[in-house]
Amino acid sequence: MSVPIQQRKSDKTTRKANATLSEDQWDRLSNLVNLLKPFEVTTAFISGEEYVTASAVPSFVHGLCDKIEFADDDPDYNGLL
Repeated sequence: MSVPIQQRKSDKTTRKANATLSEDQWDRLSNLVNLLKPFEVTTAFISGEEYVTASAVPSFVHGLCDKIEFADDDPDYNGLL
């Protein structure tokens, strides 16, 4: 079943209008990015194939646990965990 072009354009406009975020939602997303950044760095480092990373894993895990514990106690991260 095909959808008329005009209706598809209307659906895209509606989706864009619904994608507008409030200031609170932007703040929550910013906090989420800050919370996930160490996971990105850790993943990139551990995924490296040109160097041995097994000895670094415990340090990364400890650092990630610290970040999560900090976020758990911080009201800015409330509801993200």
